[in-house]
Amino acid sequence: MGWLLTLLIVAGAGGAAYWFILREDGSSAAVVPLTSVVDVDAPTTAGIQPVAPAELSGVPYIGPLKFQWPRDCLVPVREVVTKGGSTAEVAYGLSIVGEGENLVVSFAGMTVSTVNGSPVTGDAADQATAGFLLPSFVVGPDGSVVEVRGMAALIAEFAARDPDFVAKYTPEEIAGLESLVIAKYWGSWVGFWASLGSVDEPRLEATSPSNSSGLSFDTTLVVESLGTGADGQIRLRQVQTLDGENFLRALSAALPEINSDPTAAGRRITTVDVTTDPLTLRSSSIVFTNDTQLTTNGQTQSDLETRRWTIDWATANCS
Repeated sequence: MGWLLTLLIVAGAGGAAYWFILREDGSSAAVVPLTSVVDVDAPTTAGIQPVAPAELSGVPYIGPLKFQWPRDCLVPVREVVTKGGSTAEVAYGLSIVGEGENLVVSFAGMTVSTVNGSPVTGDAADQATAGFLLPSFVVGPDGSVVEVRGMAALIAEFAARDPDFVAKYTPEEIAGLESLVIAKYWGSWVGFWASLGSVDEPRLEATSPSNSSGLSFDTTLVVESLGTGADGQIRLRQVQTLDGENFLRALSAALPEINSDPTAAGRRITTVDVTTDPLTLRSSSIVFTNDTQLTTNGQTQSDLETRRWTIDWATANCS
């Protein structure tokens, strides 16, 4: 399913969302609750560098977070994604169009330029780019996604590229792709931060109780304000951790064999580092990491995905 998926997210009862971990053969392995939209250091390729606030101070930002993106703009974006031991660099434009009180944010002119540092062209570039196809987000005035458009076409594209797609995944899993796209992209850039509304203290730690198949466990969420730049941008970090007994309880319904495995252990840590303007949430640099490890029968399986985005508001074309 291309570069988009390492983990699926599926909808659960009451609107909850869950990470759906897949075995290598595509069958389901485990369900892990996603209590908030989160998920650090991707290799730098082709000169891509994170955009840091000018003269970042150690003084944490305390104050409001307000969503206010412009209308009728095309904003250049560079993305570097590493998963499964491969790294790809992709460029595209964010098309931002007003629609009543909402904004329609689309991905325009998406092109993969390198894979593992080597240029790709022709059919190879087309095939690589197909793995990055994304729908459009309809975003409300508060910065939340109120609708996703084009998901059916995206699913059809996946199915056309993989004849066994429908057989591998249930309708619920396929439907969960929409939550996955929102979480990895808009949620990392804007959505989670808009939902906070403000930064009230330098470090916030909360425990979020969750339930899966009648089993309860806790996920730890930490939000940090790391500093303010002379240019007015701020650095924020979000870390979500599910580990120890909580991680094993989260998996035990889907993998009951771990209950009798003395070697069973694991954890999932998802991190977002963002550099943004607090009064508009026009993020300029975002780094997303999802790091999962699971040990069973004395053997450890690891999954690491990193995504680094640079959004170039300085060269945006706005009418």
